[in-house]
Amino acid sequence: MGRLITRSSTAWLHVGTDLQTQHEVVLKQLIVPPDLAPRMASQWLAHTRREADAARRLHHPDIVALVAADLDARPPWLAMERVRAPDLTPHLSADRRLPAAQVMQIGRRLAAALAHAHGQGVVHRDLKPANVLVDLASDIVKLADFGIARIDDGIASGTGMTLGTPAYMAPELLRGDSATPASDSYALGVMLYELLTLRRPHEAPTLGALLRAVSAQAPIALAVLRPDLLATSAAAIDHLLKPAAAHRPADLLAWAQRLTIT
Repeated sequence: MGRLITRSSTAWLHVGTDLQTQHEVVLKQLIVPPDLAPRMASQWLAHTRREADAARRLHHPDIVALVAADLDARPPWLAMERVRAPDLTPHLSADRRLPAAQVMQIGRRLAAALAHAHGQGVVHRDLKPANVLVDLASDIVKLADFGIARIDDGIASGTGMTLGTPAYMAPELLRGDSATPASDSYALGVMLYELLTLRRPHEAPTLGALLRAVSAQAPIALAVLRPDLLATSAAAIDHLLKPAAAHRPADLLAWAQRLTIT
């Protein structure tokens, strides 16, 4: 089984070794929510299976790979490549703020990873700093938890709504609409804006207040908060934060070319 590294009410995580490749993997044992009725538990597992099937289609150097899965096992499990890199959360503090050039580099790589996923019909749905693993000294930028992180949301909530982390959710998701590539683009914009300014485009104490804020007012333009940035880069990130999904970039690969690294 390998060494237990963490556990929660929904999963146990172990570090182990893939016997075929001898590479380290993270084994995630899923715990079916015990309060679910049998029919709901069956739907939960079916939803999990669809997410795992989708994750298997993703083959990109900047996406954490799903190595194997057995969702008929008891308990069901998933094995993912192990990435030895911290997430981006520490870089949201003033003493760890990343240089703008590194933020642009990360943004371009994440945009390419998302474009690959969207081309395979897969939407991340919970893009945030905790789901991005980065060690630029080792040339590592990895997007983690594609779908798998939020597999129980729609079933467990009984609403069918795709839940994410509200601070990074697009306006349409806050209203209860389904996730789309455009909602991933918005989350990417929030994250890059936050890395550059150490504040989010909109902040509010409750979900309702956040929805009102994003619907009623545009965020402060990035060029105002970071006048040192090249105008093309600042405008590109602002473009991701358009309140209407149809007004956000349709092609993240083309969008990434607007981010100037030097």
